[in-house]
Amino acid sequence: ANAGTKEKSSFHLGPARVVMTPPTKDGLPQSELGDQGWHVGYSAAGEVMDVGDGVSDITVGDVVACAGAGKANHADFIVVPRNLVCRVPAGCEMKLAATTTVGAIALQGIRRAACQLGETIAVIGLGLIGQITAQMLRANGCRVLGMDSDPVCVPVYYVSKLARDN
Repeated sequence: ANAGTKEKSSFHLGPARVVMTPPTKDGLPQSELGDQGWHVGYSAAGEVMDVGDGVSDITVGDVVACAGAGKANHADFIVVPRNLVCRVPAGCEMKLAATTTVGAIALQGIRRAACQLGETIAVIGLGLIGQITAQMLRANGCRVLGMDSDPVCVPVYYVSKLARDN
């Protein structure tokens, strides 16, 4: 709100409430996977084994990247709707293609925020997607302020870069 003014920008990350759930009666950690199902993962890549009716632009044998929670699971075989699949370019390693969704999530956040060249952008949460978001923003000419409630997640690079910029 104060872009272009000489006023200082400030941000306060309030305290978080953390609730520790006791282990199960068997001594294992609590998990909601029993409630939601054991379909973990949301990004995969592989070879097309079959296609559904009406699909003509993807064929058996194509290598594709897939996205979608509950669809692109960590499994030997998955069924994914056509709108969540894209062909992988020749020469792209399968393990890299499998990370497509992670990059797409970061890019969608940047698109939705409508970040512009030269702006200062705060990325709150510096896990995998936050790190990718920060790198994309910097490549786009933005000044990035990385913040995380866990100091282990704040990379030294961003801390030292901020110290030099100020």
